[in-house]
Amino acid sequence: MRYPTNWHVDMFKNTDKGNHCLFDKFLKEFQPFFDMFHLQVSNNCDSLCEQGDGIKSAEDIRKLRYYNHLGPVDIIYGECSCFERDILLTEFNKNDENQNIISQRITKNSISSVIIDEVDSMLLDKANMVLYLSHSIDTLKSLERIFVSIWQTINQSIFEHISKNFIDDDLIQFVSDMILEQIDNKTIDIPEYDSNNCDYINIRLFIKRRMSLWIKSAFHVKDMIPNDTYIITQDKYDKSSKSEVKITVMDKDTGTEQLSTRWSNGVHQFLQLKHTRRLTSESLKAVFISNMSFFKRYKHHIIGLTGSLGSHDEQNLLNQVYKLRFFELPRFKQELFRELHGGVHTEQDIWLEAIKNALDREIQLKSINRDKRRAVLIICENVKSVLILKEYLANSYPNAKVYKSAYEKFQIDKLHPGDIIIATNLAGRGTDLDTSSKLEDNGGLHVIATYLPTNIRIETQAFGRTARKGNKGTGEYIILSRYGLSIQQLKQWRNIQEKERLDSFLVHDLPKIKIEEDLLQGFNDGELSCIGFTKLYQLIETNLLNDLNRFVYDNEYIQYQLYSLKNRWAFWLDSMTEHINMINIIGKKKIIEQFHQFQSTIEKDFQRNDFKRLIIEPAEFIKLGKYYRDKEDWSKALLCYQEASKDKFYSFTNYYQSSCKQNINYVNGIISKREFKRHLIEVQSSIEKEMTFLNNAAQVAFEIGEKNRKLGFANYGNEYDKQVKEKTTIWNIFSNTITNANGCAIDSKDLTTVKYLSDEKKAEKLFQKLREKKFIKPTRISKKFKQEIELPSIFNNEKTKKQVLNYLKSKLDERKEFDGHLRCHSSIMSSIF
Repeated sequence: MRYPTNWHVDMFKNTDKGNHCLFDKFLKEFQPFFDMFHLQVSNNCDSLCEQGDGIKSAEDIRKLRYYNHLGPVDIIYGECSCFERDILLTEFNKNDENQNIISQRITKNSISSVIIDEVDSMLLDKANMVLYLSHSIDTLKSLERIFVSIWQTINQSIFEHISKNFIDDDLIQFVSDMILEQIDNKTIDIPEYDSNNCDYINIRLFIKRRMSLWIKSAFHVKDMIPNDTYIITQDKYDKSSKSEVKITVMDKDTGTEQLSTRWSNGVHQFLQLKHTRRLTSESLKAVFISNMSFFKRYKHHIIGLTGSLGSHDEQNLLNQVYKLRFFELPRFKQELFRELHGGVHTEQDIWLEAIKNALDREIQLKSINRDKRRAVLIICENVKSVLILKEYLANSYPNAKVYKSAYEKFQIDKLHPGDIIIATNLAGRGTDLDTSSKLEDNGGLHVIATYLPTNIRIETQAFGRTARKGNKGTGEYIILSRYGLSIQQLKQWRNIQEKERLDSFLVHDLPKIKIEEDLLQGFNDGELSCIGFTKLYQLIETNLLNDLNRFVYDNEYIQYQLYSLKNRWAFWLDSMTEHINMINIIGKKKIIEQFHQFQSTIEKDFQRNDFKRLIIEPAEFIKLGKYYRDKEDWSKALLCYQEASKDKFYSFTNYYQSSCKQNINYVNGIISKREFKRHLIEVQSSIEKEMTFLNNAAQVAFEIGEKNRKLGFANYGNEYDKQVKEKTTIWNIFSNTITNANGCAIDSKDLTTVKYLSDEKKAEKLFQKLREKKFIKPTRISKKFKQEIELPSIFNNEKTKKQVLNYLKSKLDERKEFDGHLRCHSSIMSSIF
């Protein structure tokens, strides 16, 4: 008996934790069954798939997981993101054999099915999540000074006393105008390169588009607390003792760490500043796929399993988006779960006491003749609640176990009477907790939910940890809520919010996801069409590879052209955000017309028979220039640095430009040397500006560290301060090199540092000889001396405070005037009636 060779199955486990461990368990259990049908089974998400084995690359290993000497692998077990990554790499990089990961398994005749565990979570809760391939844009590294300036501004003491009600659109715009004014005044330096009439890649316009979003994000991050939607933890992929401490996003619905997830719109960067982590640059989407689009590729070959199908609205959405049908599998044993009457508390102390009382009730059931104790699972909303409860119960229940990370070693073969687990929803969804016969005799596992889950499905899953397989079990809510509503009222409010979320997904998110992916992949619906960026990229790549002038430029030049093309696409797509958000109002046609303009500009630039072609950003010229400089191809390196140095922000490249000229025309000694020195003055000025920013950034890093210490935040070291100091050291070395090249004061004692001139008399004699021969010039006062202008600090606290104070006073006066009019209007209305 054999399985059809053209039919493949992908299996997804809804978790972000070591799937390879689950795969090993799965394979061990079902290997005899697979052998019976001669099936190959593999996975795509272990450490070898991520890092390689030292001999084969990670890509080569993943290729073998999909297709080996026996042919395509029949069943692949793994994570959704791993499949998405490999499909994107394969489909986008068709001309690159190294990135062709999965194509041999996916042929025209093959049929792929998918089996999804916790299908409701994957297809509903995470449908609008987007995976995009890592694409670093070096130009965006210059935004560090913007992020630092925003964070420093909103953390001034004057904002500490402002009510959240005052943080409105007007205040956001006010702060935005302040920082944009500093950019206009050159107090904050940004790149100013010529964008060749492509406004979407103009960095100042990009900053202006994003500024309000960044400031909103900064105010939001200021109120965020660790161990809720994020944790601060060591890099889970790095097993060394010196692994970096990072900001890790938490999925509160599943309790799992989202190691590959980064928040956008500056949120992640401001969190890094808040906790003095190393600052990473903002990223933009270039090559991406949404979970929804990925699953729709399987068409009617989706098979899903879940403990709860949710409400009618949720089932309707699954049917509408994925064309799925449902059925409820009858239990093979009667359910014996019983929900106890719970309670809602508005104060934390009373809430904690209520949980302890419930524990006492279930755990201390001992009689003379019999141990009647239960085991209790306490499910918390976040890591913070787990830690609070663990500390509160430490004296009464010191042996309570904590489960708050998917990477913690947590293994309980069986639950026994008296066992207590305090956990996030990591234990509330998909975790099997076996109970001993003694515990079943006592009534089974008792579950305490300390918060109301965001939807009925997660709620059902949480209480589903008990009374499994016909066993006994009970559960109750003990909730902390400032609203003072009953559990039933909270559930009604929760269900309304969930319906609004689903409606918003259908009405707003779905069309936005669709148009973005149409712009990337292309489409033709009869009335409208576009080839999409993927096809445009592949056409440009093919033309570059077949270019008759290719013998002049090597493969590295082609790669930088293509990299710049991706940058331009990412900037363009970002510039279309407002249009895409309004697609339900303006329609698809206007957006497609804009893409056609983008495509036309790209094709026109590509046809130019010059060195630049598709490259616009100086940062890309600098990288290409370094490549040619390392190869000692001075002429091409010079072309790159000449283009980069047109932007004063990158004027330090004059150093390399002059260096290239000297190597090209070394014979022209003195003239080349003078030009080299002239350029060094501009370079020194550029370095001084960078050093000014870094000095101020170091001060901000120190102040943030001190503030965190006073607030009692855990001390993980000031990594941002280290990062700034590393940059400062590099720029200091650069500066000293330039100072030495320009010439510096020297006397005979300096010569004694030479190995063969330790004798001072010999050194003095040589020094005089060098002066006579005019190798060393006497000290003189330059007629070209310019008084050094002290650069203004980008953090002018007093000035900023004064501006903010004046603004707030004006806002307060406006509110008083409005309140006065309102009272007057109310009095008139009262007299009328």
